[in-house]
Amino acid sequence: MGIFRFRTALFASSLFLTLGRLAGAAETLSWDDAVQLAATNNPDLRSAREAFSAAESRVKAAAWSFGPRLSADARAGRDGRGGAVSEPAYSATLGVNQNLFSWSDVGNLRQSRAGKEAQAAALAIAKAGLSRDLKTAFASLLFAQRSLELAGSIVARRTRNLDLVQLRYEGGRENRGALSLSQANSREAELGELQARNSIRTAGTRLRAVLGLNGDLNGAAPFTLSGEVPVRPAPRDIDARSLAMNVPERAQALAVEGRSRAAVTTARGSLLPSAALSANMGKFGDRFFPQTDGWSLSLNLSFPFGDGGTYHGLQAARAEAAAAAYDRASIELDLKARLESAHATRLEAEARVGVAQFSLTAARTRAEIARQRYETGLVSFDEWDRIETDLITRETAVLQAKRDRVAAEAAWEFILGEGVIP
Repeated sequence: MGIFRFRTALFASSLFLTLGRLAGAAETLSWDDAVQLAATNNPDLRSAREAFSAAESRVKAAAWSFGPRLSADARAGRDGRGGAVSEPAYSATLGVNQNLFSWSDVGNLRQSRAGKEAQAAALAIAKAGLSRDLKTAFASLLFAQRSLELAGSIVARRTRNLDLVQLRYEGGRENRGALSLSQANSREAELGELQARNSIRTAGTRLRAVLGLNGDLNGAAPFTLSGEVPVRPAPRDIDARSLAMNVPERAQALAVEGRSRAAVTTARGSLLPSAALSANMGKFGDRFFPQTDGWSLSLNLSFPFGDGGTYHGLQAARAEAAAAAYDRASIELDLKARLESAHATRLEAEARVGVAQFSLTAARTRAEIARQRYETGLVSFDEWDRIETDLITRETAVLQAKRDRVAAEAAWEFILGEGVIP
């Protein structure tokens, strides 16, 4: 317990320092800081943790049905018969009642245990979902920040190109259409810069929501991110069927099915006998405090006579248990298909990063050569403009491919119930 408190205090201190850094003039956020903040502040995760804690308490409460129940009782009274009133009667007793057997209590305990298992799976799903949301939000803001940097370089490049075309037009070596298109390209680049700036604000707001931070921290200014979202190479081949058997979503479906079967036991218990043992000892007499010792011991057997409602309740519980079994089987089939699809998407996203980077290198080399040839009149404006536009497209494609790779891996981990949230 001491180690746990020490770790909690250490974690809280680290979180306090992180918040302190974010509250400063520059909101620089590392990946490790983001993980720590999300694991502590995200309201969905905190809700899932509380729900699991409640499920644990329900198990303990249900287990107490099988433990002894102590009671203390004090009574004072008199009665009257045929117009005569009896002398006062007093008693003070201590009693214990022990549940020997009850199918309803057995069913309730099994339901609470299955409910705990379902909440444990729900907590794992919440952690995986938060990990996915955090990775995609962090990667999206990184993409927006780097898109703004790229947009600035594109504006500068388009401005230089416009200046070059302007000189050639004034010297009679270029036509008016080329000048107009260069002017349009320059304005389009400025629009792209504005869009990138707005994307930073939007992505920053989304990341704040994932981290569980309100907009009052240092105003509503977006974060400046440092570092990268870690990615791992995707496996070439997977056994989707085996993987599907061990994910939290299936565990949750199994727990729901188990809870439904336990509900059948509870409903059946209303039609079956139960047994309990009671013992009492105390003082009895006609004055307070009574002086005469007394005791009682009894074995109580209960034989319920269920009505039609009880019977139909049992039938309903059985139907719900069958439905839960079908739901679980459906989820298993769906998981296999989703895993295969997510794995294919992840492999393609990973390959796309390499292709995009290779294509960008080629486009840069091609653009440098084309610019030199255009300046000397060896390449037409139309061909040079196509090469320049292709370079800009491929620069953006590299950023998109890196972002999409993070999103694809995060989606894969979510299905498996994995992630970075402890």
